[in-house]
Amino acid sequence: MKMPTPRQIDAIDTFQYEERVMKLGIGLTLYFKRPFSDVREGLHAFWNTYHEAVGERFTWARLGGGNRSRKVGPAVHKTIAAWFSGTLDPGPTCWMSIHDGPMDCMGDYGMVLQGEGVARSEEDEESGFVEVVFPISELERLGEAGLAELMVQMAAPVDYYAGVAGYCFQRSPYKYLKVLPNMKALSKRFIGVEITAADCLAYLAERGVPTVNWLTFIGKKHLERLGGEVALGHQLSAGLSIHRVGSGAAIACAGGPRLGDSNDPTDDLSIFRQAYALIRPVQFVNSIYEFDALDFPGDETVAWLTRLG
Repeated sequence: MKMPTPRQIDAIDTFQYEERVMKLGIGLTLYFKRPFSDVREGLHAFWNTYHEAVGERFTWARLGGGNRSRKVGPAVHKTIAAWFSGTLDPGPTCWMSIHDGPMDCMGDYGMVLQGEGVARSEEDEESGFVEVVFPISELERLGEAGLAELMVQMAAPVDYYAGVAGYCFQRSPYKYLKVLPNMKALSKRFIGVEITAADCLAYLAERGVPTVNWLTFIGKKHLERLGGEVALGHQLSAGLSIHRVGSGAAIACAGGPRLGDSNDPTDDLSIFRQAYALIRPVQFVNSIYEFDALDFPGDETVAWLTRLG
């Protein structure tokens, strides 16, 4: 397992005035079906596993959208539990965002969840998503196997379409447009680092796997399109493994997350490319789904999503 160097970490650090708004982190994102009421129990288990693993460190949250943050205390946890249990209606969209660190700023840990209601039309095609982040120190503390085991444990109860885990451009929750140009520029160098834009990629997930990384979660629907777990397992090359995760499966790349630093000839992504070649038949991309019309338009979004091909 190869850890990032201080120079690589510094290259990704992004500041707005004195505030760090982006850094290298480790992310896990799952895209799941709607309505939220059908998947809330699995997501409750996901949250409980994450919360237990990282401890009582969360300091601020936003619940239900809007722009008002609040200090995390018993009332916040009570609301989250009530939304997950179904004893309190979260409204048409269940939206929660909970983090550590100073109010409204990026810390080391956090979760953002968006659970959609019943689709209102054929154009209403956005899946729900949940994303959590860990600092890179967790990879050193738990090791590749320990962190992968934790992520599999979190994902297993969720009825997911697809998901991905690996290094990510961890960003301040409400600075997407501020950091997007830098994410785009850095993504050309650090090919193995995920762009954090789950609310955009959620439009792709029901129709296919959006992106591939260290761990790639393939839900039952897409797994069946690949011939099933056994058939896919027979196609794996050395360094790739497949694991049952709930009703779907995850393909894991040996050696842990990789930056894919194009400035470092030893940072080889060949194993990621092998995983991508297996999953590519069920990837869905379309240039009408863009990270941003101006700063990251559709053709460049597709190029990034297919970068391992």
